[in-house]
Amino acid sequence: MSSVVKRIVLKASYQVVSAVSAYNIYAPFSEMTLLGWSSILGAVLLTSLVPVALTSSGEVKVTLTRLDTIFLPPGILGLRGVNEVAFDAEEKLFYVVSERLINVVSASDPQNLTVLASIQYPVPGSQGLTIKICGDRVYVGADTSPRVSPRRGVVFIFSRFDRQSGTLPLLSTIDYGPFTYPRNLQLSPDCQEMLVALENFPDFTTIPNKTVDLPGEVSLVTNPGSRYRKGRNMNFRAFDDQLEELRKQGVRFVESNNRFSDDIEISFIVRSIDQKKAYLILQETNAVGVLNLETGQLDSILGLGVKNWSHFLMDTSDRDGGQCRWGSVCGGSREGEKGGYGVGGVGVKNWSHFLMDTSDRDGGQCPDRVVAVEWQGEEYLLFADEGQAQLLSPSTTEQVRGKDILAEELADSVPQSLRDQLQDDGKLGRLLFSSVDGRNEEGKYEQLFHFGGRGCSIRRAEDMSLVFDTGGDFETLTAQLRPDIFNSIVRRTSQSILDFFDTRSPFRGPEPEGMTAGYVGDTLLFFCGMERIGQIFVYSVDKDIRRPKFQTLYLEGVPLNSSRTAQDLFDDKLLFDVDPEEIRYVVVFYEPGVVAEYAVLAIGGGLTNTLSLVRVDVTHTPQEYVPPPDDAPLSAFIGDAFRWLYTQSICRLFDISGCPPDDHFVQFKQV
Repeated sequence: MSSVVKRIVLKASYQVVSAVSAYNIYAPFSEMTLLGWSSILGAVLLTSLVPVALTSSGEVKVTLTRLDTIFLPPGILGLRGVNEVAFDAEEKLFYVVSERLINVVSASDPQNLTVLASIQYPVPGSQGLTIKICGDRVYVGADTSPRVSPRRGVVFIFSRFDRQSGTLPLLSTIDYGPFTYPRNLQLSPDCQEMLVALENFPDFTTIPNKTVDLPGEVSLVTNPGSRYRKGRNMNFRAFDDQLEELRKQGVRFVESNNRFSDDIEISFIVRSIDQKKAYLILQETNAVGVLNLETGQLDSILGLGVKNWSHFLMDTSDRDGGQCRWGSVCGGSREGEKGGYGVGGVGVKNWSHFLMDTSDRDGGQCPDRVVAVEWQGEEYLLFADEGQAQLLSPSTTEQVRGKDILAEELADSVPQSLRDQLQDDGKLGRLLFSSVDGRNEEGKYEQLFHFGGRGCSIRRAEDMSLVFDTGGDFETLTAQLRPDIFNSIVRRTSQSILDFFDTRSPFRGPEPEGMTAGYVGDTLLFFCGMERIGQIFVYSVDKDIRRPKFQTLYLEGVPLNSSRTAQDLFDDKLLFDVDPEEIRYVVVFYEPGVVAEYAVLAIGGGLTNTLSLVRVDVTHTPQEYVPPPDDAPLSAFIGDAFRWLYTQSICRLFDISGCPPDDHFVQFKQV
């Protein structure tokens, strides 16, 4: 058959598809009359020889545009700033908790944020840790004694902000007593149930020569906004005798003269999509506890395994002599000269012998923030895999540098190549490892474990099995897109960020900490924020959640390649969003004169005590249709036409998941 005839058949097929698709907007197939079908076929015959512009849905593109940034009182760089942010969609108010104040910020105009009030805590000197709004109540978890031992955890319950008086009226307080630490709280959608994560990390100073380490607990409070509320605390005592089995799943226990349940610290809570479970993040333990909300019982502890770094790239040293990618300044010194922290550089490499994995499970260790999402009918958890070592004393942790591991501490099975790397500061000598994990019965290291996944991961909520991991992308992408802040930190306000270039490489690299997610139409977006130094990596899921696509690296709050001190930049309002403890995807804002809503990303700078709003836009770039070659059989043309029919008509008619997005009916949805 000639190519001309094939083209006519192909165009005719597409005209059928287009006509049927258009007709289906108004009527289903079953209601199509003979006249309707005749009209369609007539249109096909008349237009099949006319050139047709054929397109298909193309690539998803995410664009972030900063709307405004506000510097919150008291305006001190380096003070423990924003911890969490809550949003009142009805009033368009952000409530921001920090070490000294609760700031109430108006976002009625998202391009002109305004502080309405800076409110001190009911107990002066308190440090706000977590905040949620539910119904007409505002719930704030705080440490009322952050500077004097023992600490004391409370939850303050307020009415919503009173604009007339400029106050947050205090209704009641839940006092959890000394040595407690309410790190996170979550409420049910109907506001009738509150969960509080009591992290309860060790206290070494209150009682001389004695460590007080209460068990990590979750507090379940019913009717929390009422004076008739009831509550009970649950810990993991029942799992103390299951330790050996849990260790096979990658669950950690440092055994510092302690019980396993006392070693557990709950850092974050995520409620399941169906509200029947709560996932308790046990960061130092490298596990997730599962609370059954229907029975009120702790059902299980699920280990997260380890991440095999032989598969990925990472920078393990601040003295690796890596190349400066942007100019002459490198690690606080001229290139090739030894500065205060040695010759640093971007040395993202593969370490084939490092972190040998015997668990057959990849994934990041010790996550921080976690978000639950639903995708194609299944629930998943998105993890920011920060990593965290266990505290052994006020000034020491379980970490040890590679160079400080003695040769006699290594098992015979450890290859000579790894032994050599451990003694080389430019390779693994500077990297921090666990001094507890990886030892055999003789106390010798058979494996070496570093803290943190240096990325984000996706796991099935049902069993915590790994679905996706960003691998070494965060360091690799930073090296490509913003090498000036590679594994850097604002350590001293009197020095520049460049002075600390690469200094975090031996620790936990960029330290993923913040995580949020949301939907735009049929596209899932997730955002992972770095504690060091503030970059936010954006990924999209269009069809297969196992294959998210990197979209962009967002970092407006740190000027490019600036040698000015951090304090100078901060004073000129050029330094913000550093250490984004909180990032939140919010859908509520409206374009002036346009009905459609749009989404923003709220970013809370933990070090700069700032709040930024960033608009999130998603477009689907059309791709030009490329037909089969002229010498292809007719079946290829007909099959191509029917695939188009499926995606453009049948898929939508029967509401099949995974249909190509329709840019005319984009819907925003927050998690």
